[in-house]
Amino acid sequence: MEGRRFLLVVAFAAVAALIAGVVMSRIFHTMPAIAQAETITANEMVLVDSDGDARVIITASGEAPMPSIYFYSKKGTPLAGYGLSEANQPMIIMNNAGGEMRLALGVTDEGGPGILIKNKDGKNVWKAP
Repeated sequence: MEGRRFLLVVAFAAVAALIAGVVMSRIFHTMPAIAQAETITANEMVLVDSDGDARVIITASGEAPMPSIYFYSKKGTPLAGYGLSEANQPMIIMNNAGGEMRLALGVTDEGGPGILIKNKDGKNVWKAP
């Protein structure tokens, strides 16, 4: 009788462990993975949308390696950028829906402010200096 009771307890424990394993795998399987890092080292990072299209590019590479952040439309058209000029001066560029520059704001090579505004036809309408 003791042997049967022992087998019954072992069988009950095995079934309980199996159920607990299934429940826990369901709970933890649906939780998103969280990655933590103190430092990420890369020349370029491309952030994509849910369709895999590049929407933001953060780069420190290219023909003249200048750190920049570019924002793209769903169609892949560059709409805005923030970065450093070849003279290591900060600048912001804003384009129209066709990717043509309409506003540039930054610091000139001489260290002063610089602004360029273009109309819908791409002609300069205001510039300083």
